[in-house]
Amino acid sequence: MTGTMAALPVSAPLEANPHDALLRRVLETGGRDRDMVLAAVMHDGLALELACEELRGDYFVVLAAVSSNGDALRFAANTLREDCQIVKQAVSLSGAALQYASRTPKADREVVIAAVSQSAAAFDFADDSLRTDRGVIRAALSRRAAVLSDASDELREDRDFLLEALSVNSQSLLYAADSVLRDSVWLRAVLTTLGHNNRHVVEAAITFDDSLFLLADEALKVDRSFFIACLARNGEVLKHAPTTALQQDREVVWTAVKQTGRALRYASEELRADPELAKLAVRGDPMALEWVAGDCRRDRQLVLEAVTRDPEAIRVAAPALQADHAVGLATLAHGAKHLQKLPQALSHGPEFLAKALIATGGCDRDLATAAVLQHAPNIQFLAEGLRDDRWVMFAALNSDGMLLGFGGPSVRNDRDVVLAAVQKAGRALDFASESLRNDVTVGSAAVLQDDSSVEFLGEELKSSVPFFEDTLRACQGSRRRLLLAALEADAALLRYGSQENRADRNIVLEAVGLNGEALLHASLGLRADREVVFVAVHNNGLALQFADLALRHDLDVVRVAVQQNGAAIRYVEPALRSDREIALLALSPPGGDQAVGFVGTALWQDPDFLVQAMIANGGADRQVVLTVVGQDGLLLSMATETLRADRGVVQTAIDQNGLALEFASEELRQDFYLVQSALQHCGLALRFASDALRSSPTLVKLAVQQDGLSLEFMRTPLLRPPKEKSDTPENADSQIEQQQQQQQQQQQQQQQQQPQQQNGEPPKLLDEGKPIEGKVEVEVDAETYREISRVAIENDGRAIQFLRQEERLDRTIVLAAVRQNGSVLDQAPQELLQDDAFLEAAVDLSGGEDAEAVLDAVNIKGVALRFAGPGPRANRRVVLAAIHNDPFSLRYASDVLKDDKALVLEALRHTPSASKRALLELAS
Repeated sequence: MTGTMAALPVSAPLEANPHDALLRRVLETGGRDRDMVLAAVMHDGLALELACEELRGDYFVVLAAVSSNGDALRFAANTLREDCQIVKQAVSLSGAALQYASRTPKADREVVIAAVSQSAAAFDFADDSLRTDRGVIRAALSRRAAVLSDASDELREDRDFLLEALSVNSQSLLYAADSVLRDSVWLRAVLTTLGHNNRHVVEAAITFDDSLFLLADEALKVDRSFFIACLARNGEVLKHAPTTALQQDREVVWTAVKQTGRALRYASEELRADPELAKLAVRGDPMALEWVAGDCRRDRQLVLEAVTRDPEAIRVAAPALQADHAVGLATLAHGAKHLQKLPQALSHGPEFLAKALIATGGCDRDLATAAVLQHAPNIQFLAEGLRDDRWVMFAALNSDGMLLGFGGPSVRNDRDVVLAAVQKAGRALDFASESLRNDVTVGSAAVLQDDSSVEFLGEELKSSVPFFEDTLRACQGSRRRLLLAALEADAALLRYGSQENRADRNIVLEAVGLNGEALLHASLGLRADREVVFVAVHNNGLALQFADLALRHDLDVVRVAVQQNGAAIRYVEPALRSDREIALLALSPPGGDQAVGFVGTALWQDPDFLVQAMIANGGADRQVVLTVVGQDGLLLSMATETLRADRGVVQTAIDQNGLALEFASEELRQDFYLVQSALQHCGLALRFASDALRSSPTLVKLAVQQDGLSLEFMRTPLLRPPKEKSDTPENADSQIEQQQQQQQQQQQQQQQQQPQQQNGEPPKLLDEGKPIEGKVEVEVDAETYREISRVAIENDGRAIQFLRQEERLDRTIVLAAVRQNGSVLDQAPQELLQDDAFLEAAVDLSGGEDAEAVLDAVNIKGVALRFAGPGPRANRRVVLAAIHNDPFSLRYASDVLKDDKALVLEALRHTPSASKRALLELAS
């Protein structure tokens, strides 16, 4: 329970208070006894709280309760809280009880009027539809004028209603709408006719027009409390103070300044210098700073507070504080547009502008632009977004192109912005995007403004020869660092350098170090500079051609040049071309092939030099190898595998020495015509031909014609029967000859297409095409083999040792061998050697006078001495050999040797005892 019921002493005896005893009985019955409850609520309506739900809905019980205490309505059932009679009875006693009513009674005009007539607070609980009801508000005004502030704007602006309200409550005008209180004409009329002596009417009238205070009754004007009340409504009234004492009164002035800071202007000089009043005034109206006096005017904190509230206040601040950085920053906190309000010391001060940008986070575009225009480096304090603003960047770059470094990615990739930057400062190119660093226009503008910016060019421009050509032409080659960078792209760009730069030793050294041939564009003086020429030929030996004549005689310079490029020997003076060391260096890679024709002719005749030349170039330079093997074919052995498979090189080698075939590649040793060419120079080259070609009748015959001993290398053939003529040697040779003719025609055509060689160069040989494969003969008939054997022994009788057994038994072939070389008789088969007729024929081939032939014969058969002529018979060595074989051959010795005791004794020594007498008879 609440209210009275809450205070009930539960434990008090019944006799202590009859009403309390009644309430106790109601509690004991659970509030169900109607009479008991009725009696209780008639005494105290709030006892309705103890009633049961049924009785709370009993009309008469509730009516009795609210008739006793209107607030008892809150305990009534919902159905009765909708009953207008019940509610009206309740609010007539307690207007605030309207809050417990349901919606319907709150919208009932009579009920609400009754409520507000009893308590103005009830107006707050009335339905909105009645808040504009004149009767309801008039009734409420009788209790409280402030009710008008909760009325509708329409009523608060209704001047007729306001006049009625004034008749009910003189304070009503205080709550009129501002539009009414601003109507000075109407208010003046009201004051004149109704209220010049009514303090509440005057207070309301002067709310917006302080001059209406003058219409107030004189008695009121001098009333201090009234004057203070008026100042609380309008501080400007202070200027109408009837006495200066009021303007010197701190409480009076405080009230005025609290209402409006500008009222400080009407206070006395002393109070305008009061720190607390000054602070109060500035808080109310920052512009009141204008009327602050004394030390307060120099109070930095006071000024800061003023400009923090209103940037316009800086205009009325003391000059010294107007130039204060903190004050300026506080002013700009309201926006960059206030920059113009600052004194020039701040608005044009780099330090202050930087602080302003930092303080504002560099986000204000207007401030940023102004700050950058005044001092371009301030761009560094801008927010990221503004650094990407092209117009802000343009403003900065107008002062210093290097400020591009503070720009964002967007402006660094803006061609116009970057171009403006590099035109001011070429090195700003360092901050441009990669694509613009490769832009020809941007790059050109940068390096022409400052050639040191060349280091920031994009990789494409750094290697662009046309770009450097154009820029060097534009500056007439006078920019040193630009020229040095250009040399990296192409040292030949030295030609675009100015005369001064081409005579600059360091520049030329740089150029020739990159490309020796840039020496061509150096000044004449530097072309005679030994160090410069050294660097040039070290880079490119061919640069020797541009060196001064004296240096082309310099052994050290020439040595470096030809070592770098053998072709440089063509620019060497003739005397040094025959220098062995220089020639060998020249013939070494690279350029050795081009050096061949310029090496001194005498050196090519020196075998040692040829070997050294091959060693020098590793046998890898074709032209060198061609030249060397042209002098000594066997040096083909020192050539690389590639060149040993080069038909032209091998052809040259075997033309010089057929035995060079040994060092040809396997493929070329199978080449019929190449082998044929080798055999034409040396039959023994047959040993190096392929197995198939060593059985070719044509090639073998050619070989043995050159050297009979080459028969040794003929591959043992498979002999065909003579009757097989389908593929006779004649037919095979015919086919080979046709192929030879075709090959020769092809070679002649190729030779006609070759240009004539320069004087001093060795002839270049044909090397086009693959090896030509001739017909390979692996079978020959016996007649062909016999013919080959005959040709071989006719060339060299010693070839007999390589004949087959059948041919070695052929008397004609063996005699032919002996005829060619009598010393081969001992190689005849025993079958022939035992034939005296054969021996006689063999010895007689030379008229019996060939001592060697006879010697061979007597070694085989001593009696062969009888076929010898006088000379061999008188030859002690021949006779001695004969008697060793047959002691009785002594009979055929010359008479002189028959008398030779030693010979006779030697013969006797080899003679059996029984025959010695017969032998002695033969002696003289």
